[in-house]
Amino acid sequence: MERLEISGKTVEEATERALQQLGVSRDQIEIEVVSKGKSGILGLGSEEARIAVTLKGAPAVQAPQVAQLAKQTLDNLLGHMGMSASVEVRQPPQTGEGAPAVSLDITGDDLGILIGRRGETLASLQYVLNLMVSRSIKAHAGINVDVEGYKERRAEALKTLALRMAE
Repeated sequence: MERLEISGKTVEEATERALQQLGVSRDQIEIEVVSKGKSGILGLGSEEARIAVTLKGAPAVQAPQVAQLAKQTLDNLLGHMGMSASVEVRQPPQTGEGAPAVSLDITGDDLGILIGRRGETLASLQYVLNLMVSRSIKAHAGINVDVEGYKERRAEALKTLALRMAE
């Protein structure tokens, strides 16, 4: 669930409105005060208090669901681009907190156009796919897209260059 913003004369009134609207108890939500509001002078210049409410323990989207949606979306994008390629879901490398949730690998013939100059087109394709899937699931998707191992080869070449320059 996305954030729900509610306003009221006070923070407490806004919280009560949010609880009524969502039909939950206070311990089931997280409250973030956006603006405490102002009382003003004789009612002039007053502002309502605003809070942002999110449900605790909202059901998270599972990685297999994200992978399937991402694969279908990328297949659709490639079809609209007139590219004959196949998309495979790979196990992403688990390297910590910022690791991608899903890795997709595009395979086919003559896919250099998808990579672009120094991977710019590939980075743009990955960005657009992340936006599309994130909007669909209403959460950050964390999708990594690669074309026939280009990113791995590029990382290895950069590592070799760095070692050579260090020597």
